[in-house]
Amino acid sequence: MASRLVRTLIDKPLPAGAYSVRWDGSDNEGVQVGSGVYFYRAVSHGKRIARKMVVLR
Repeated sequence: MASRLVRTLIDKPLPAGAYSVRWDGSDNEGVQVGSGVYFYRAVSHGKRIARKMVVLR
């Protein structure tokens, strides 16, 4: 399994509040990614979560 960064959705501090982030399935260059297992990571106030998702085309 190759690990590489596919897309950065938000890379700046945000004010306190609830947020929802959607990924359109494209990489940082706008190209749609292929089917596969992808991992995402979120960091907030020093807490980190990492989960996986499956993309089926």
